[in-house]
Amino acid sequence: MPKTKTEKQIRKEFVGKIKVLEVLILKPKKKTTFRTICRSSAVPKSKQRKSWATWDEAVAFASKLNQAILTGKVNDLDDEKLFKLREVYERFQTSKVLEQRNLNWSRNNTFEDVVDTGIKFLALTEQLNDERLRAGLGRKTLPYFLGDFESHNNIQVQKSKLPSFEKAIGNFLEYKLSPNGGKGNVPLQHKARTEWSRIMGILSNWVGENSIDRGEILYSFITNKISQLQGNDGAATPLTKHRYAEKIKEFGSWLVRQKLWNRNEFSELPIDFAFTKKSLPKVLKPGQVKKLFTVAQTKEEWIKLIPYMSFLFFAGARPEELAAGSEKPREQDKKNHRFNWGLVDWEFDSKVTGGIIYNQPIFEDGVQISKGARDRKPEFSACGVAWMRWWAEKCNGDKLPTSGRMYFQRRPWSALRKAAEVEWSHDVARHSFTSYAHHNGNWDVVEDYWLRKCGHTADTYKKYYENQQSQKDCEAYFSITPLEKNNPAD
Repeated sequence: MPKTKTEKQIRKEFVGKIKVLEVLILKPKKKTTFRTICRSSAVPKSKQRKSWATWDEAVAFASKLNQAILTGKVNDLDDEKLFKLREVYERFQTSKVLEQRNLNWSRNNTFEDVVDTGIKFLALTEQLNDERLRAGLGRKTLPYFLGDFESHNNIQVQKSKLPSFEKAIGNFLEYKLSPNGGKGNVPLQHKARTEWSRIMGILSNWVGENSIDRGEILYSFITNKISQLQGNDGAATPLTKHRYAEKIKEFGSWLVRQKLWNRNEFSELPIDFAFTKKSLPKVLKPGQVKKLFTVAQTKEEWIKLIPYMSFLFFAGARPEELAAGSEKPREQDKKNHRFNWGLVDWEFDSKVTGGIIYNQPIFEDGVQISKGARDRKPEFSACGVAWMRWWAEKCNGDKLPTSGRMYFQRRPWSALRKAAEVEWSHDVARHSFTSYAHHNGNWDVVEDYWLRKCGHTADTYKKYYENQQSQKDCEAYFSITPLEKNNPAD
């Protein structure tokens, strides 16, 4: 049975000894191809039979090959490597003309530069693959090495754009001191603002000139600096070191949120400086508090502090809730806080302490004046009210204040404490009130009553106030009142 034809010759032409054909291929799919055929023994077999995309290409090659046969230069013409080299050179020239962005070639690069670079790159990839094999790793392709080179270069470029720690700390502080810098996007209190500025300023002195990409490298350096911190009387306390670590960690978290870091390099700092507070907060004895009020009655500048002292010791107010910031008038300094007498209703009696209940908001005029999660209504015990009535008779025309701001100045307050020989710490008055209030058996209240009145959490109570105070001391503390008119307390 005769074979079925798979192609059909359309036209034929000779160029010297080279035959040029146009052929229609019938199977498996119809298409036209063009061929050059030359059976001369002078022509390499790779060039004796070739296919072309167009008739013109086939005729042009046939003419060139015929000329090479006639002049005896077939080897030059038909060297496969030379052919490919010419094609590469033409691509190089075209790329330079078009200035292809994906190549970014300089006009000063020569073809020889490209060849030399290619040879060196190939040799380098072989060397790197040999090293990978010796390390038990697999070989990688040329595209992998090119991609790795590009990636490494991009990382270096991005690092060069990173800010210094000094710049980053400045931006972070600008955020922390803004109206949204505190938890819940609320402004920080004056005390917190001061602490943030101080600690971040010290961190900037330590590492400010470094780029932030050196966070991991500087971790040990920062750890050593925190370890060497000094306080007023030698080495800083474990609590102080822990606070530094916590704040630097928060700065690292901010860098992550700003996409300047992929991970927080300082996240482990608080763990390195973790500590357990073993000592209970200091509490003043009733006799010490009594002496402080007794001495306060001896000078006019100290008598003016009686309202401040009364709310401090007999309402458990935080010092910053009563007086914070500078001593400038409030209209000159919006961040200067003094307790607002408008928060007190002197007729709002308390059935627990015999005193009154007043208002303590978290914010006033957009400024945070109290620590805590919500507004509260603290107790102002009966002995505190008695001291206010004594002060009102002496200094305020026998009228309890209902408007204006509480008086406070630091220098006379410091002098008074020194005169009364009272060893002071920031929250010692609040700790004293809350301790004696929690354990006063004369006040029949539910378990969490003082947690709510003082703005505590259950954890705070367990941490600071579970230490039992004697009923005798509790009664003595809340019996500190002024004596007969014009006579100082004994």
